[in-house]
Amino acid sequence: VVIRALNQLNRDYRFVRFYLHSSGSVHVTRDMYVCTDNVGEMAVEMFTRFRQVIKQAYPILMKVLWG
Repeated sequence: VVIRALNQLNRDYRFVRFYLHSSGSVHVTRDMYVCTDNVGEMAVEMFTRFRQVIKQAYPILMKVLWG
C-alpha cells in the first residue's frame, strides 16, 4: 500500500521523488540544475516548491502509514 502511494506521488510530482528507504521510512528528494549566476534565487524557488509538494503529500502519506 505504501509503495502504491509513493508511486502515485511520483507520477503526480515530476521533480520530486518519494521512495521507501531500507529502514522503512519514507524519503523525499529533489534534483534541480542550477548555474552559478542564479543559485540564490533558484535555491529559494526550489525550497518553496519542495515545501508545497510535501505539504500536499503529507496527508496522503499519513493516511497510508497510519490510516
